[in-house]
Amino acid sequence: MKTQPKRGATGAKRGIRTLAYPVEFRLRIVKLFLEEGYSTGLLCEQFGVSPHSIHRWVKAYRLRGAEGLEPKRHSRKYRITRRVQRVGLPAGKRHGRDS
Repeated sequence: MKTQPKRGATGAKRGIRTLAYPVEFRLRIVKLFLEEGYSTGLLCEQFGVSPHSIHRWVKAYRLRGAEGLEPKRHSRKYRITRRVQRVGLPAGKRHGRDS
């Protein structure tokens, strides 16, 4: 599994973050659990995945099918730009608001 450093608002390294598992891998784990009857413990041991992740994937699969296993896209709409951080202006001022 590849890892990349986490970065805080200042861009400094905060720690190590594990990249998301591929959808095909998640689907394989879910099918082994639901269709083949493999236990969570065995899947954790064999594939190095946490029990919490397996249960989340199974729940998402039951609710939305394979589409539920797709990684969530997070909006960057409200991210403060580096220029605003350097200048030190409140984020609202950038858009002409008084907040």
